Amino acid sequence: MTNFVAISGKVASDPKPFPGQSGKGPTNVRFANSKRVKGADGDYIYEPQFFNAVVFGDDRAAANAATKGMNVHITGRLQWREWTKDDVRHESVEILADSFLVVEGSNGDTHAQTSKEQQEGWKF
Repeated sequence: MTNFVAISGKVASDPKPFPGQSGKGPTNVRFANSKRVKGADGDYIYEPQFFNAVVFGDDRAAANAATKGMNVHITGRLQWREWTKDDVRHESVEILADSFLVVEGSNGDTHAQTSKEQQEGWKF
């Protein structure tokens, strides 16, 4: 069975880099997309869904450059983990990113800017 996820959304809060050995630790990105649901009155509303992604390697530059409100596209795999804190069991599912793209443009144009392009300062 394949564990693969591709998802787009908006960055919900500024990414949080965690320094590791040689400053190459992961960056955590919280982002959201919307789910369309029918309300009690019959009208459709959009409910936000929040996700966490852990970004490693070269894509960390793109993740660190992202800011709240930017459109992003993330591919990777799901990871489930559990831990106990103060005798309370917690669970979490997060995305371990294989690729992180900032999808942003001016005047409504949409462009994908990869981490390599951001590192080299390319702009569209």
